[in-house]
Amino acid sequence: MFGLLGDVPNDINTPTDPAICAVGSINGNITLFNPVTLHQTPLKSHHKTEIYAIGWFRTATNNSKFLVGDKEGNCQLYDYATSDHLKEKYNNVHYISSLHVNSTDQYFLTTGCHHNVNVLDVETKKIIKLYMNIHEGTVNVGRFSNTNPYLFVTSSFDQTLAVWDMREPGTNAVQSVRGDAMFLTVSFSTDDYWYFGCGTDYYGLIVDARYSAKERYYQYRICTEPVVLGREYLWECGYKLNAELIAKEAQSFLGIHDFAPFCVPRNDGKSTICEIFEFRFEDNIFHIRGNRFLHKQVRAMVGLLVDVGRGRYALGTVERIFNGEFKGERTWAPPQGLVLAGVGY
Repeated sequence: MFGLLGDVPNDINTPTDPAICAVGSINGNITLFNPVTLHQTPLKSHHKTEIYAIGWFRTATNNSKFLVGDKEGNCQLYDYATSDHLKEKYNNVHYISSLHVNSTDQYFLTTGCHHNVNVLDVETKKIIKLYMNIHEGTVNVGRFSNTNPYLFVTSSFDQTLAVWDMREPGTNAVQSVRGDAMFLTVSFSTDDYWYFGCGTDYYGLIVDARYSAKERYYQYRICTEPVVLGREYLWECGYKLNAELIAKEAQSFLGIHDFAPFCVPRNDGKSTICEIFEFRFEDNIFHIRGNRFLHKQVRAMVGLLVDVGRGRYALGTVERIFNGEFKGERTWAPPQGLVLAGVGY
């Protein structure tokens, strides 16, 4: 199929639209290619050498933009929706073998035939974090998470895959796993539940990121009055709530507890002991951070706090439930207000 391009392709990358892909060649040419209709559109390229990496922007507002990196370290931003195509040049990037844009289009990372990873700000064009000598072997590929704009994973010839969090003050990996072959590439699954590394000698390794997480951060949004837009992303509880009472009662969840009364049991023999690090209620948003969560636990906790905030139950109800002293009916918050906002490794 790609013989129709009239050039030798060196890297291919697709955006969210499956009907288009960008192809970079060893001669520095860039072609947009429709794999369904076989239609091709050459773009005006500003590269003089082999194109080694292409990375599309991720958000809907920027889905016509992509970055291109070549053998000499030239990195340029293209927009096929404009007449001139070339939008920006990033001149402070060294040798590039892969690049990837994060989920918010704010940052992108580059790797090359060395042990370093550069993270750049798309708008300022500056390197905001340099990860030096992070693998014993060459860093081949780096890929950002699909849901968390600060997490990325790398693959290396030293037979390891590693996850990094840009929010961490240093440059230490938050997780590292060793395989049985040199890793060529790696990528997160679309839901970030796992990542998959491909290596030499037909070797592949799947790592379940959920069970390697040290903490999870949930948000739950509510609204006390009817809304027109965004109803599918919050709970219209319809009650006038006392935020001070909710904040006080939420503190009873902090620490290590048996959360069996705040879940739908699955009877799988697993522990129901969890630790809650943070539980805040600000601007009609619950912020909950803990080491692990049970089935429907967040919705159960939020529902109980709404009951306290609307005056149905008094302060101290959480403790009574933990102690088995409460037998009343409780509200379960609906699912639409809940979102997994972050994972820490």
